[in-house]
Amino acid sequence: MPGGGILYRRPAMADGAVYVLEDLSTLAAIDASIGERRWTLRNDSTIASSPVVGIGVVYFADMPCYCTPGDDLTA
Repeated sequence: MPGGGILYRRPAMADGAVYVLEDLSTLAAIDASIGERRWTLRNDSTIASSPVVGIGVVYFADMPCYCTPGDDLTA
């Protein structure tokens, strides 16, 4: 992380998936029951906030977009 600080982010859980930030710019949706990856989102810039999930949408306070199940994400 720039400046040498430590960045802590909490995963979110909804609809049988755990949404976790793998590194500074990658979000993964992991199936909570079998542990398999559902999809991955790679962002061009740092995602500094924890994900928040609401009614099928994953939000970030510092990212000007959101992902829904119909989006084209890397599986």
